[in-house]
This record gives sequence, structure tokens and C-alpha cells, in this order.
Amino acid sequence: MKNITKAGVATLAAVGLIVAGSTAAQAATYNPGDSITTSHGYSAVFPLGSQAPAGLTVDPSTGVVSGTPVADGSFYVWSGTTLAAADKVFTLTTQAQVSGSPSSKFDALRPSATDFGVTAGGTSGYTELYSFVTTPENINQGVNGWAAYTFSPANAAPTATNIGMSNLGVSGSNNGGVAALFSGTGTKTAYVGVSLTSNSGVVPVVTWARQITINADTDTYTFAADQIIIAAPPTTPDLATVQAVVTGGNGKTNTAEGTVVTVNGLTAASTYKPYVYTTGGAKIPLSNVTANGSGQAVVDVASALSAGLNYEEDAYLVFVQPGDISQLEGVAVINIEIGDGTVVVPITANVTATNAFQLTTPATGVDFGDVPRDTTAVRPLGGFTVIDDRTTLTGWSVNVSANDFAGPSGATISKDQLGYVATVVGGNSAGSAPTAGKTAGAGAFGSALAATTGNGTAATGANYDLNLSFLAPVSAAAGSYTSSVTLTLVPAS
Repeated sequence: MKNITKAGVATLAAVGLIVAGSTAAQAATYNPGDSITTSHGYSAVFPLGSQAPAGLTVDPSTGVVSGTPVADGSFYVWSGTTLAAADKVFTLTTQAQVSGSPSSKFDALRPSATDFGVTAGGTSGYTELYSFVTTPENINQGVNGWAAYTFSPANAAPTATNIGMSNLGVSGSNNGGVAALFSGTGTKTAYVGVSLTSNSGVVPVVTWARQITINADTDTYTFAADQIIIAAPPTTPDLATVQAVVTGGNGKTNTAEGTVVTVNGLTAASTYKPYVYTTGGAKIPLSNVTANGSGQAVVDVASALSAGLNYEEDAYLVFVQPGDISQLEGVAVINIEIGDGTVVVPITANVTATNAFQLTTPATGVDFGDVPRDTTAVRPLGGFTVIDDRTTLTGWSVNVSANDFAGPSGATISKDQLGYVATVVGGNSAGSAPTAGKTAGAGAFGSALAATTGNGTAATGANYDLNLSFLAPVSAAAGSYTSSVTLTLVPAS
């Protein structure tokens, strides 16, 4: 196979079941309190505890929001006088209302009262309010594109607005309206929302939306969990709390030789994020460490000496959980002494690297053979090799994507029926591990392998394979189907 290495991304393409694909664009990321550019170009700050627009996700350990907004805001869904459960199934006649609060269905939709309004974002303002349901590609097309919509006066507050399917389509529809969205079989993706518009509904000025999954077989739908609450990231304990732990006799014992500190009494086999707290108030993060089976961890605090820790200064070595850095797990008192009569002899070694970053495979195709309906066939890709011998090892992942299966007389089978799981075959694979993969017929495509920061391979690479699985749908037309899957080697940022 031909290797393609460009701009730090190596893409593997094999014929047969596997052909070339494309790498997804990087989504924007925002720290808590950052200004987020929303669907209609607003620079909106969503305060801690507010709802970010649909299409965004939030890292619970850092509070960092990432993704691409598909609307200007999200909302809570109410059924009658109670907040709708996350798994509630709505019918065509179920009452559904929206609110900007989980405690009152009458609270305003806007994430911040100062963010939106008649002249928000320098726009000419809005003159109407509409509730709507639409296919994803038409969410921002207004009355010219929404599948169904209902008009409200311009002075109607966007609160407690009814978005039940029986209430939509009163003022207009496109392409068959609600009935067309629920026609046919299987599941479909759509959006429901509320929009403040101008030009008689043609131009959305501010839009709140939630994704729904329609089950056309049962004429029901459910709301996706896209109410992202922006939360403050956890903070490490303050110095007073750290000192109180030691004063209370709960500190951990340690021994030190130079800048290397061995701490006892931690939880066996647990990973920690260490911090050095100086008596002067500095709080210095160190690299993660993992305690051994006896609850002992070895920490080198040398980096803290250039970040605020002084020789012969009493300080505290604090251990917290990486996923919840507010949780104090242990404290040890340290004091790094300057040795007397010590002779330091410098030793130099020059480690070289080829700076190669590529993915190769001898595979030319995969044939699942005859697969009866409602059964799963499994075949190996045939092996592939990852080489990460870059000068700077930032970590990497092997991402998997696929195309729909094309069959006889225009018949198709969704790419979702393809599953995968990676295996380690051999070679230098330190720091890399397979992910959970994807089950045939369920789940989403993503990474199959990942290596952590600081880990690479030898110049000859590490060897892996990909077990592919195909679940033939019960409803599939008989015949030969072809598809493609793409493996992409992506450097971690």
C-alpha cells in the first residue's frame, strides 16, 4: 500500500472493503467563561451553570467546552408540570414545553439576559417568534426550510413555549410537514426549537434547539441529551487544608534522596496527580504517578525547583485524583537538602529519531463471505503497522471511519452495521492500547487505538490488527454489498 504522510497526519487507504476517506475538521474549544461564537455569529458568554448550545460537550474534569454549535442555545423540556425524564418517549400528541431552567417551566430561554435581545449582536432585531421542527440541514433556514412551524406575536416571551408535535404546523409547513418526518420506517434525526426571527420568519435572529430521534415505526420520538451544563472545573485543595491534614496526623511517610521522593501509604495501584505546595503559597503540578501494589509511589520533584520550590524549604507533596483534582488523597512533608561534598559528573547521550509518523498495511481487502440475515461475521483486516519515531512524542490515535454499504438495485446497508476492535500483534507498543472499539449494529465510529503522551515506537514500528465485524440486518435485500473503511493515524495535540 502507499503511505501518505502530510502535515503530521498519516492516512491509510486499502482497496476492497477499505478506500480513502477524509479527516474531520477540528472543533473549537472554550474554557469556562470564554466567549462562544454561536450559530448566528453571536459572541455569547454562557455563565457557569447555564446551558451551552446544542452540539457542544463539556469535560467534567476541566470544564472545557468543545464542539460546533448548531444553534444559539439549548433548553429544558417539560411535560406538563414536571421536567421530562432523559429517556421519556414522546408521541405525536404528547404535551411538550420548553424552558431555560430545570426548576421552572416559565423561566426565559436565553442563557444570559444580557446576551440576547432586540438589538443583540448588532443585528436589526427580531419581529416574530416561531416554534418549529426541522431536518438538520434546514435548522437555520427559517420558514422557507422548516418542516413545520407555529407563529407567535413578536412580544411573546420565549418561555413555556409549546413544541409538541400536535402544536406545530399551525402556521405552515414544507415538504409534508410533521407527517412526512414521521412517515416511512426506522429512525430519523430532526431538531425542534424556538426562534426569534425577522422578515416574517425568513431570517432567524436567535434560535434555541434540541435534537430529537424519530422512530417512524411507532410514531414516537426522544430528545437527545444535548443540554450541556457549563460547570466550573474542580480546584486543588488550598494550603490551609493541606496543612490541616498533616497537623491532624494524616500525612504520609516518605523518604527522600535528592529530588526523588518515595511516599508510602497511598492506595495500591491507584494513579494520582501530584502537586508541590510551598510554604510561600506556590502550587506546582507534577506529572501523574501510579502507586505500586504496596501503595508506594516514587515522585521526582526536580521540576518544582524551577517553578517556586527552594532547597531546604519545608513543602508539601499532595496527591489528588486526576479526574477530580479537588479530592485530597494524601500529603507528605518534603525538604530537599543541598548535599555536602557531592561530586556531580555529567553524562551525555544523544538519542536520535527518524521523525517518521506513518501507518502501513499489507491488506488489500476483506471479504465477509456469505452472511445470513441477523447474523454477524468477523474477519481480520490483515494487520497494520504504526511508526511514531517523531522528535516530539505527543501521543497518537488510530481513528476508524466507514462508508455505507452499496448493494444490488440501489439497495444500501448503513455503515453502522460495521464494527471493529483492535488487537496488539507485536513490536514496540509501549504506551498504546486498544479502545473498546465499536459493536456491529450499534455505537459510533471513533478511535481503535491510542498512545499516551511521551510514548512512541521504535523505528520499525508497532504491529496491530483490526477485527472487523458485519451484522446483516433482518430487512436487508439479498445480494452482494461493498463498502469501505478508513484508518487514520492522528497525532495528539
